[in-house]
Amino acid sequence: METVSRLEKQEYISHMFENTSDFVYMEAKFFHTTVHVCYLQTLVDYESTEDMLVAKLSHIHADANPIEQLVASHLSRVDQSLTEIVNSILLGMLIIFPEEGYENIIINPSPISTSRSVTEAQTENPIQTALDAFTEDMNLNLSLIRRKMRTRDLIIQNHTVGTKVPREVAVLYVEGQADPKVVELINDCLIENSMMEVSNIQELLKVLKQPSFSLVPTYLTSELPSTTKHNLMDGRVVIFLDHFPFSLSFPSIVSDFWEVKTDKDQLPLFMYLYRVIRITSLIVAVTMPGLYVVLNSVNPELCVSSWRYRSQTRGRVFLILFSLN
Repeated sequence: METVSRLEKQEYISHMFENTSDFVYMEAKFFHTTVHVCYLQTLVDYESTEDMLVAKLSHIHADANPIEQLVASHLSRVDQSLTEIVNSILLGMLIIFPEEGYENIIINPSPISTSRSVTEAQTENPIQTALDAFTEDMNLNLSLIRRKMRTRDLIIQNHTVGTKVPREVAVLYVEGQADPKVVELINDCLIENSMMEVSNIQELLKVLKQPSFSLVPTYLTSELPSTTKHNLMDGRVVIFLDHFPFSLSFPSIVSDFWEVKTDKDQLPLFMYLYRVIRITSLIVAVTMPGLYVVLNSVNPELCVSSWRYRSQTRGRVFLILFSLN
């Protein structure tokens, strides 16, 4: 399919998306030049994209070729393979098929905003620290981390896993702080198992070859950029999955259950007070069910009857011994 003609590519794409109601394939005018465009209208704001292109190329001469100017403006990629065209459509790109010259042009258009803005955390209660939380937009999450860690040692590596439904995975670590063996192991697992489908965290853990059953979790989750920043500075490797508003930090240790990274934003007295409260709460939560069962299984009436019986028995024994004497 990589050596087919321009017309065959257009027919193949139209046939592939013929049952998709949000797929648009139409003829359009681009600076008095007739072209064919295709895109997904649920991902592409066509009118805004058209206005953007007109504004970018408004300075060109009337006799200039608008297609050549568009390619020269670094807004596009040209003559891509059929597989790349299909993947670009699914990613929300706009495809232009000129009548002559280039076979196809892939443009990064104005997208339809489908992500929510940064809000406060919903599952964690930060105390005297930043209130912003991660969203489903992975690029926005990476931007939050970049703004909090202005260091060139912060490394971000992107991977793609899955074939039918590809998912984007970002691996973050601080060079010089993270264990190189852990970083290498995670990257090797993502590359080796890149064909595995990932639709939830359990499947992602299978890709990373993490144990299915463990007494202590091998990772920490957080929706707070401030907590994730502390985990990175502690030498941990952080993983983001697209459309998932939490970070995964590897590895975890037992003390993470009562030590919260944002505790260090408090005075030492309050930091240790919070940790003592957490440890006490953990002990109470573990022991109270057993104490409740033990205390409720004791029948006071049986205790009184047993005491009376023992008292009467002792009295009889005393009378027998007294009579023998």
